[in-house]
Amino acid sequence: MEKDLLRLDALLKLIFTKYGTRITQPAVLLSGGIDSSIITVLAQHYYPQVTPYCLTTQNSQDRPFVDLLCQTLHLQPTYITPTEDQIIKAVQILKPLLNENNIPPNLTQLSLAVATYLALVKIAKNGYEDVFSGQGPDILFAGYARYRKAVSLNQAIIQDLPGLEIDQKREALIANIFGLKLHYPYLDQRVIDFSLSLPPNSKIYNGVDKYLLRQYGKYLKLPQEIVNRPKKAFQHSTGIAKKVCAIQRVKMTR
Repeated sequence: MEKDLLRLDALLKLIFTKYGTRITQPAVLLSGGIDSSIITVLAQHYYPQVTPYCLTTQNSQDRPFVDLLCQTLHLQPTYITPTEDQIIKAVQILKPLLNENNIPPNLTQLSLAVATYLALVKIAKNGYEDVFSGQGPDILFAGYARYRKAVSLNQAIIQDLPGLEIDQKREALIANIFGLKLHYPYLDQRVIDFSLSLPPNSKIYNGVDKYLLRQYGKYLKLPQEIVNRPKKAFQHSTGIAKKVCAIQRVKMTR
């Protein structure tokens, strides 16, 4: 496990080094989960002027964890609290955009798109060009509950890899609206290959998902509350899915 931990550390740091001076003052999408928290720590190491952005609503479960991480790292986060009208407008823009690009605008896809849109519109308005995302580990490091029942864990992960391509396609469509560049350190092919080389107990151990990644969080001295935070889908932890669902329901009754 220690060998794999050091390999992961070296690999992610190599990926950040490769970004080099092409990036100067990035934003990072931070939910307060283990995935985005690790990316925030690494981004701060390479780019001292990094700014975390967190989408929050009245029902958001993320803010206490974002507060905790940013206090630990001495970072000043930017919180985005969209109005009802802004969410409605995002739905109106994104539903046809997803349809036109062969992404079914079901509740999951639409909610994820709306959450990304609301974050990126603020980031773009604040003058950023580059944005780091923690997308990927839920599949690559077995963060979903269904993986606990998989007969062959790596085969199940391989079968789910197309889902990551859909996520990137959806987010690229939105980033292009604002002229932003999204960077996915976990989705570098070297990280994908590394994850598939790991034994199952590096991903799920004693019922703990994303085990190696959580151990890496400890290695980086992340707060225990973040290291141990259970997986929570972004569209639900932000409260966006609930609001999008309500908007869709109102439309259907009209």
